[in-house]
Amino acid sequence: MRYEILKRVSGRFKLAAFTLLVFITSAVPVFAADENLTAIETALTTSFTKVGTSMTSIISKVIPIALPIIAAVMVVVFGIKVFKRITNKA
Repeated sequence: MRYEILKRVSGRFKLAAFTLLVFITSAVPVFAADENLTAIETALTTSFTKVGTSMTSIISKVIPIALPIIAAVMVVVFGIKVFKRITNKA
């Protein structure tokens, strides 16, 4: 029972920490000087674009490998469940 409470609290803490991180990173341009604002916007746009491109590239390379593995695991798990039902050992 204690573990479940800790699990819920830690999940809420993670959400709060992530939200706080988003707010802090969003506030960075507010604290910058006006003349440096365009440089910061350009740097952030460039970096986020590179991250997006990298993530898309990684996902497109991993999916053809991961999907057959996940499908095979699901077939095995489903097959074991069907076998147990048929043999009445469930």
